[in-house]
Order: sequence, then structure tokens, then C-alpha cells
Amino acid sequence: MNSVTVEDGFVIAEAGAANRALYDAVAPQGYAFPGGSCPGVSIAGQAMGGGWGPLCRLLGLTCDSLAGAELVDAYGRNMAANPHCNQELFWALRGGGGGNFGVVTSLKFRLPDIKPEAVTLITLNWQGASADGQAQAQFWDAWQKWLDGADERVTLQADVSRKETGCRGLFIGPLDEAVEAVKPLAMLPGCESSFEEMSLGDAMQALMDGCLMPAKHKSAARFVLRPLSMEQIRVLTGSLRAAPDVIEPSYSLYALGGAVGRKASSETAFYFRNAMYIVRMQAAWEQDQAEPAGVDWVNRTFPRLAGMTTGSYVGFPYDGLREPMRAYYNGNMGRLRRVKRVYDPYGVFRFPQCVRP
Repeated sequence: MNSVTVEDGFVIAEAGAANRALYDAVAPQGYAFPGGSCPGVSIAGQAMGGGWGPLCRLLGLTCDSLAGAELVDAYGRNMAANPHCNQELFWALRGGGGGNFGVVTSLKFRLPDIKPEAVTLITLNWQGASADGQAQAQFWDAWQKWLDGADERVTLQADVSRKETGCRGLFIGPLDEAVEAVKPLAMLPGCESSFEEMSLGDAMQALMDGCLMPAKHKSAARFVLRPLSMEQIRVLTGSLRAAPDVIEPSYSLYALGGAVGRKASSETAFYFRNAMYIVRMQAAWEQDQAEPAGVDWVNRTFPRLAGMTTGSYVGFPYDGLREPMRAYYNGNMGRLRRVKRVYDPYGVFRFPQCVRP
């Protein structure tokens, strides 16, 4: 179920359609769309988890553009959820996690009015920084300070690992304005910068081509509400060098703010609207025998990260959470439980971290 159609300012996608298919449908018509940057992620999971993406600071999360959904409920009935029908269910589908309330079969998204004439792909790398924990910490600190007050037309994802230190993202506008928007980062000592002005479709394809999710990995993600201190950052970058050589540990930073923060925490089921960014920790490995080391690194390091941050992003679920519902949904937890009692009172849709009545 992966068809995608564009009509009258809306895009309608079946639940199996992936991000790449959605962009392939809307880009030729000039539309921007706040989807994700990983090509194989389904649009249903993207939207129901909230949906971070490379246009979120300008256009909001993916779930913010959701105009309606069709699904099969716990009794096997076809039903619709939108602002006029099953409104509470519609609220829950926007950030309340996938698989909790029914089997979503189709989603309808409102396309933004913006049709950008110019888009700039930004790549910033700090060669050699990955071998120096102090340099990595300085980059992390500079990135979060830059983000506080950054032009909302730019959304960057930063990556800090033993292999690379840098960031990549999009600026909705011409190259000269993009250069100015990230000047504080590009001027850091040792930075190698690349700016390419192109069509939005080409820029999204380039971003997705660079999203290589390892097949074998374990991850967890938290929300950062205020800048981390240098001492806290050094603890995290130091954990990279303390990790076993058989795994590839990393931290990825996903910029929030802008349009994401202009909605109230209760407006959709995605609660953490006031966060500065998401930080995801991940261990990846190639050989099966390295799995225990990767799992152990995440489980040992997660409490340190948790002590500096808040909540947890359901888009990167983690099985080590003591109270997953509170971590994922915080103040929206009670309302989600009420929706669950109405639409799935007997728990037909259940899994270890599901919303429970």
C-alpha cells in the first residue's frame, strides 16, 4: 500500500509509502513538504511519531501538516479521523506513536503554500576533530549556541562520532543567504564548508542519499531544553572514546525550534514543543558477535544522557525506559490513555511500549 497522489493542495499517501516516494511526488510540482530525511521510513510512522525533518524549523513537524487519516479500528471497521470526525483520535495520531489506536491505511497532508525558488544544501565538516574530544565538545557547544536564534529557514542535523564531526541540512533560500545563516559555524577553526544551490527535489535526494541507517544498531533519543554545559558535553564525547572498538558509537543532534515551537504542547500529541533539539545516541556494528558490546554501551551511557536531558523521542524508541509513556508523551499521557479507552478498550493493539488504557 504505497501509492501517493497530489491534488488540490493536498498529498494523499497510503501508509506503506516511504519518504522518498512522497518527495518524488511533490517535488516536480514545486512543493516543499516537511517529511523525513531517511528515504525508507514510511510516512505513517514518520507522522505518528511527530516527524522531525530537514524543513521542520520552517514548516513544522510532519504531523503538523496532517489533515486526516483513514484506518481500521479494533473492531475491524473502516473509519476516518480528521478535524471534523473523531477529533480526539485525530489529535492522538499526530505524535502519539504508531500502532496504538488502529491500523492506519491512508494519510492526507496539507501542502504548504511555499514553493521555494532556491534551496541550498549545506555541508560542514571538521576534519580531524573526531580524534580530539575537546574539539568535538567545542563544536557541539558552538552548534547549540548557533541554534539559539538561528534563521528558521535552516535546519541542520549534526553528527559527532569517532569517524566524523559535522553537520548537514537545508536552507530554504539562495546560496549567499545560506552562507550568512551558518557563518558562526563555518568560521570555526578547521571547518570545511560546502554550499550548493539547487532545486528542492535535488536537495532532498542528496540528503536522503546520505542517510545510511545501519542494519544492526541500538539507539535512544532525548530532548534538550536548554544548552548543555561544556562539562556535560565532554562527558558524552568522552563516552565515544571509551566505547569498544567493535562498535561505532555516535551522537546525532536534530535541530528544533522555529515553527515546531509555535504550537502548544497540547495542540497535538507531540509534547516537547519547547525543546531546542533532539540528541540521539547510537551504537552500530557489522558482526553479530559485537551486538552485546553495542547494547551494553547504550545501556551504560544512557543514564548519563538522561540526567542531562528530558523525555524521549518515540521516533527512536528505547526499550530501557522505566516509564515509556511518561518519557514519550509527558503531559499528554493522560489524554492519550483516554483516547485508547475509547477506540481500543480491550487492548487489541498492544506491544511492550504501547499506550495503555
